[in-house]
Amino acid sequence: MWPWRRHVAKIAVLVAVFAVTTAAANTVREAAAEAAPTPGQLYYLQNVTTGLRVQVASGSTAAGAAIVQGTASATTTQAHWRFAPVEGTSFYQIVNRRSGLCMDAGAASVRVVIRQSSCVNLPTFTHWTVGTAGTNHTMTGRRSGQGLCVIGDLNLSNVPLVSDVTPSCDYRFTLIPV
Repeated sequence: MWPWRRHVAKIAVLVAVFAVTTAAANTVREAAAEAAPTPGQLYYLQNVTTGLRVQVASGSTAAGAAIVQGTASATTTQAHWRFAPVEGTSFYQIVNRRSGLCMDAGAASVRVVIRQSSCVNLPTFTHWTVGTAGTNHTMTGRRSGQGLCVIGDLNLSNVPLVSDVTPSCDYRFTLIPV
């Protein structure tokens, strides 16, 4: 066997490994892109278990208003949310259409009620990652490290959403384009 053939065989193996690795990385990137919300698109965030949608309590436009689950018609702008990418990070701010305020996880304590607040004051409290759980989505607060959730199987309107890490919470939401 010629010595150069041995090198050609090694190079061929390296090229094949590179091609497989690149294809796998592209698949992961494509899956992440599919999971990510489209910037500028308005969504309903519908809890998978309760079927209720995330909205601002009483349609308030005031900072500090609680984020709750409830029934929402197609014209209920208090239940319309936009995911605004935070420049230079993988985080989003979840902005309410009606108030223009962001979902705020508040302190890093367990079961803190999610409220809306200014998107510029204490910004890390308003930063969220968006993950997938099968065909559904999860939102996790940057500062708290806890998920946006509905406690238990509460099929009631006006139940506040909280940040939590316990199994009794339902973290799964469907993003429905408005």
